[in-house]
Amino acid sequence: MEKESIGLFVRLPNKIALQFPPRSEEDTSPPHITMLYIGSKTAKETDEIKSLIETELKQHSVLECEVGGVGYFDTPDGIVAYSKIDCPGLEKIHKALHKVLTDNNIEVEHIDTKFIPHATIEYRDDKKYTGKEPSGNFKIDCIELWGDSSSAKQSWTLEESWIKRIDKALHG
Repeated sequence: MEKESIGLFVRLPNKIALQFPPRSEEDTSPPHITMLYIGSKTAKETDEIKSLIETELKQHSVLECEVGGVGYFDTPDGIVAYSKIDCPGLEKIHKALHKVLTDNNIEVEHIDTKFIPHATIEYRDDKKYTGKEPSGNFKIDCIELWGDSSSAKQSWTLEESWIKRIDKALHG
């Protein structure tokens, strides 16, 4: 059975993404937050994963986030300069997604350690990024499954919490 690489991601909105430098050959994807890298899966496994993710995400609502500051980490491909993402509740969703998959005997390649929400700015040879630091506020209202084929791709919309919906109805 043929396998493809899949993961869960949050695509940054254009007002934030346009602040990032052009993408490099190391990472041609649009600016994003990696929620959970799942790994290589068959089409059958991917269908099961989609079903589990859909059920889990119904329990979560829209998140308010802020981009600001630069951090670094080392990878086999070099040093990654990244934009820090402050997003209360995002780690909870990350852990819930990891748990629902592993509880259903689906191997997840994303190591279950401290989740650091970030968006890659660029790969470097040093820890001295001098470009413009992306900044701003945004909402996470959609989580996407990305894969090598179009059949693996899917997105789920997060709903506003019932408290926020009532507040908007009362106060406009």
